[in-house]
Amino acid sequence: MLSRKRAGATDGFPRLGERGSGTVEFALVTPFLVLMFTGIIQFGAMFFLQNHMTLVARNTVRNVAVGEMSTKSAKTFAEGKLLNWPGTFTVGITESGGDVSVAITIPMENAAIIDFLGLFKGKTLRASVVMRKET
Repeated sequence: MLSRKRAGATDGFPRLGERGSGTVEFALVTPFLVLMFTGIIQFGAMFFLQNHMTLVARNTVRNVAVGEMSTKSAKTFAEGKLLNWPGTFTVGITESGGDVSVAITIPMENAAIIDFLGLFKGKTLRASVVMRKET
């Protein structure tokens, strides 16, 4: 006994009208995926840099607060720890009263791996730490 196919049943092959639809869908979705992936990498790098700047500021302020370094040598110390990242960092160290303060800043367009459409223009990435000076 031979089996008959029902009307409209498919045999696993695409119909002629569906050829290339996977390619078109891929072409439509790929730019969004690339943009999302680039954004994840960019903001991950920014968070990494922010964390690194905070760590350098914390180590620098601690060295000044316990009397291991002067403010001039501490500025050189902090700038040396930031050499691995391209960009112009500004390191400010102030002593007022019994507190020592270290602030590190960089323009975000210098810190960005890719400044897509000037998104980071005019913004600043900042890390600052304040510690009481030991006597």
